[in-house]
Amino acid sequence: MAVLLAHGFVGWALCGAIMFIALRRTTAERALVIHAAGAPVVFAFLSVSYFSVFDFTSPLVTATTFAAVVVVMDVGIVAPFIEKSYAMFRSVLGTWIPFGLIFVVTLSVGALMSRSSGSALSEACNYDCEVCVAGVLDQQSERTGSPGYPRWFGGARGCLRVARYQL
Repeated sequence: MAVLLAHGFVGWALCGAIMFIALRRTTAERALVIHAAGAPVVFAFLSVSYFSVFDFTSPLVTATTFAAVVVVMDVGIVAPFIEKSYAMFRSVLGTWIPFGLIFVVTLSVGALMSRSSGSALSEACNYDCEVCVAGVLDQQSERTGSPGYPRWFGGARGCLRVARYQL
């Protein structure tokens, strides 16, 4: 869960940096548009990173968590300490559109990456974890010519997954 929350926090911080820089360079209205366009881009990259390397949670849980982290940080940090007002939540462009886009892009990236990795191996993972682990090890060997080394074992969507790194 810490990895998931850390990704959400990094996304929130990058979105804050976008807003900070945009406010210094242009009007408030344009800054909100830049932020609304930049937030889904930031979270698309973070989602690809998360689902490629970690993939501990389903796309729905990941999207909900990322959006929730942003909402909680905005409610708990930005509004009371930076803006000194909760008026920012009256702005559809400033808050609600970015929140929704963060959720939708994360859910979409997760669903696409889950679908693109759908193979006979992932089908086997749903039924037999030994086949899953053996298949991941075999896939690594075929792709790189080296057996690779397991780095992490953890449950995700009912299957034992092995995240591996080439030495």
